[in-house]
Amino acid sequence: MEKVIKDKHGNIFKLVDVVGDGNCLFHSVVKSEHINISQHDDFRNYLVRTIEEIVASPENHQPVLDLFRRITGRGKITEWLDQIRKSNTWGDEKVGLFIAYIYNVNVVIISNLKNVFHLIDVKLFSKVHQIQLITDAINTIYLYHFTFHQPFTPSTLPNHFGFLRLLDPKVPG
Repeated sequence: MEKVIKDKHGNIFKLVDVVGDGNCLFHSVVKSEHINISQHDDFRNYLVRTIEEIVASPENHQPVLDLFRRITGRGKITEWLDQIRKSNTWGDEKVGLFIAYIYNVNVVIISNLKNVFHLIDVKLFSKVHQIQLITDAINTIYLYHFTFHQPFTPSTLPNHFGFLRLLDPKVPG
């Protein structure tokens, strides 16, 4: 059965589910037309290598590193990268942060976490924190995060991502 989701702005999305193998965030992201890598493992490897390059030259990438530290409360990215580098391990909102920065796209994650539709919007988040993370990004990658036995799109998996294909845009300008 095809799921259709409507957000608070009236945007209509088709939920494109992906394999729940621990790589679901990466499977979902490569469904986007804004990502030029089609295989989730190639994308994960590219992302990790690029983040390592960012960490190696922090003077050129201070906005994203500062925002990462604000989110995590820690200065070291290496532990997180060691985890993200492993196939079949979950991605998180910090992956979305780096995708937004590297590809200059907005990443929006709609979630049913805690019985409430919950929205992560990197463009808005960076604006609130007064950090220029993405420059006038006009493209957006929409993802849907759903959790075990939560409303709307129940999942048998404890945590799962899917790709949201925008069908009818009504985003306020």
